[in-house]
Amino acid sequence: MVSIIIPLYNVENYVIDSLKSAFAQTYSDIEFLLVDDCSTDHTMQIVEEYVLNHPRREAVRIIHHDKNLGLSAARNTGLEQAYGEYIFFMDSDDEITEDCIENLYQAISGSGADWVMGNIELQGVFSQHIKKIYERQIVGGEILSSYLKQEWLEAAWNKLLRRTFLIENELTFVSGLLHEDVLWAYHLAKASKKVKFIRNKGYIYKVREGSITSTKVKKRVESFVLILSKLYPEYSVTPFKKEFSAFFSSLQFVASLLIISSAVSNMEKKVLYDSINAWTMPRVGLKSRLLRLPFGAFQFLLALPYKMYKKLR
Repeated sequence: MVSIIIPLYNVENYVIDSLKSAFAQTYSDIEFLLVDDCSTDHTMQIVEEYVLNHPRREAVRIIHHDKNLGLSAARNTGLEQAYGEYIFFMDSDDEITEDCIENLYQAISGSGADWVMGNIELQGVFSQHIKKIYERQIVGGEILSSYLKQEWLEAAWNKLLRRTFLIENELTFVSGLLHEDVLWAYHLAKASKKVKFIRNKGYIYKVREGSITSTKVKKRVESFVLILSKLYPEYSVTPFKKEFSAFFSSLQFVASLLIISSAVSNMEKKVLYDSINAWTMPRVGLKSRLLRLPFGAFQFLLALPYKMYKKLR
């Protein structure tokens, strides 16, 4: 059995399309765990009515939180309640193709892999690039190395994962954290022994205005600070020091660009910039060198190019 875990929070305009795609799967042995994270709109009324009249309603379980706990906690709740041999996380404003689960299941079944993933179709922000993956199998340290080199997307969704592997390695999500997948995927890669990639494009990722990825700049930067603080000690033990340095600097660079595009005062921007760059890594590439600049110089060099880039999105 496959457990599809879908957290639900304020997605009244998108959730029906998401559920339609999930319930339309050609693979039959699926349970659908819908985690109600206490929406303030009509999401749950819409969901409950739709499920009640759907032929797959017997395979659906709706789990209610007592209060809003966030995406990470909702995923953790779903994982705790899941019965499936395999776990598939899905966001409630995205969609999947009808053969998504079947293709992933065929790839992982009998393979001995800890998890498998396919390609992604991006809709909404076409300047955002998601690297294409090719059909292959990787094992051991190569998995962590490939993650540090950003050869595959860190998102929890679009991966079919063995439930026992997640539980045995305590691969849960940090509650209250934005960009939680970055930290989760690092530990996922570190714990994995065998991984498979397939060519099939099964996940439709929809970037919308108002989503976590497009709002809350200050909260996003504060989350990056926490992620960096958790990752930094890993440098001393990783065998992939060059790759780790480049990866760490890339996270700092993304956060620093968020800072210069935010609406807060320059004084607050400098405080945030200094907090992001409190950790230093060996200089690997242009990004790490730019991060050595004082805030004023960094903003002067990159504010205009970044603003123009955002207008092209």
